[in-house]
Amino acid sequence: MAVSARRAVSTSLASGPIVSRDGANETKPCRGTTPWVGLTPTTPQHAAYPDQGTNPIPTILPVLEALKDYDARVRERDHPLCGREYASMTGLDAGTKENVIPEQATVTIDRRFSPSRSIEDVSGEIDEVLSDVADRYGLDIDWERTQLYESAETDVDNPTARVLRSHGAAAVDVSTEPAGAPWSCDFRNLVNEGGMTNSVVWGPGDVSQAGTFDEHVDLESATVGLNVLGRAVDDLLEREP
Repeated sequence: MAVSARRAVSTSLASGPIVSRDGANETKPCRGTTPWVGLTPTTPQHAAYPDQGTNPIPTILPVLEALKDYDARVRERDHPLCGREYASMTGLDAGTKENVIPEQATVTIDRRFSPSRSIEDVSGEIDEVLSDVADRYGLDIDWERTQLYESAETDVDNPTARVLRSHGAAAVDVSTEPAGAPWSCDFRNLVNEGGMTNSVVWGPGDVSQAGTFDEHVDLESATVGLNVLGRAVDDLLEREP
C-alpha cells in the first residue's frame, strides 16, 4: 500500500497500507501532503494615504490566478490507487484593521501528490509557478513550506496486507481489491524511516469521520475489527519461522 504526505502546500504517496472501513479491509496507497504559504510583502500605510504605499491585496490577484491554473494542471495526474493530485488554496489573509493598508497578503495552499513524486519535485513546481508570476507582474513574492507529511508505499500484496484482507473478507462482505488513501499517517514513518515494508494501515470505522467534530467508531465495527485483528495476528505468528 501507499500513504501520502500532506498540508499547506501539500505532498503525497503511493500504494501501501491496509485500511478497514466499517469492518472491511482495503489495501490503500496514501497521498502525501505539505502546506505552502506564499506572501506579497509591502509597507503598511494609513488608508487616508493609500498612495504612499503599495496595497498587496490587488497585487496578489495574479498569484491566485496562477495557483488556480496550477491546481488544474496537477489534477490531470491520476494515481491508480491514490487518485488525483491537488493544489488547493485553503487560506487567504490580509489586513489587520479597516483603515490600514495591509503590510502583506498571504495565500496558503494544500498540495496533495502521489507516491511517484518527491517533495523536491513539488517544491520545484511551486517555485517555478511563483517565480513566473513574480517576473511577469513585477511582484515581490516569498514562500515557504510550513509542514510536510511524506508519502510512502509498500507492496499491496505484502504478507500483512494479504492476511488482513483475507480475514476481513471472511468476517464481512467487502472487496479485497487494493485501494488508496488520500491522507497521511504514521505509516510513512514506519516505511520511510523504519524500513518496515510489511506495514499496513488498518482498523474499523469510517475513515471519512477522521478529524471531524463527532469522530467515533461504533461498537459493532470495533468488535468486528478486534476479532479480525486477533485472527490475523494468530495467522501471522504461525507463519513466522
